[in-house]
Amino acid sequence: MNNIILLKKSHRGKIRGIFNLKFLNLYWGIISLNSGFITKKQLDTSIFIINKFVKKIGTYNICIKCIKSLTKKSLKTRMGSGKGSIELYVGIVKKNKLLFEISKIMFKTIYLITKMLSYKLPFKLQFIKKIY
Repeated sequence: MNNIILLKKSHRGKIRGIFNLKFLNLYWGIISLNSGFITKKQLDTSIFIINKFVKKIGTYNICIKCIKSLTKKSLKTRMGSGKGSIELYVGIVKKNKLLFEISKIMFKTIYLITKMLSYKLPFKLQFIKKIY
């Protein structure tokens, strides 16, 4: 979180539209098939799963950051008196957004990684291959 500018108490907003995926840097990519928010805890879990399979064989790249703040008021508070305090930071994931890039691994491993990540993340996932 060092070099990232965190947004202070922004509106929650709606996630509309489709992310325009133009290119892949590495060989395999994992994209989302629907939109939503990803929390820091979910992102750490997915990085742990990727590390478990990739290890020293291949390389990977993370394409999302948790910069949007979500607020929450404490229980038993009355209406009014401003916006609540920041509860957690989330990343915005649109439809067809590239989440992770992985290279130097086999088809079976990317299939297993995508399957494991789909259990942990709140949206459907799909892996894609770079076209030369």
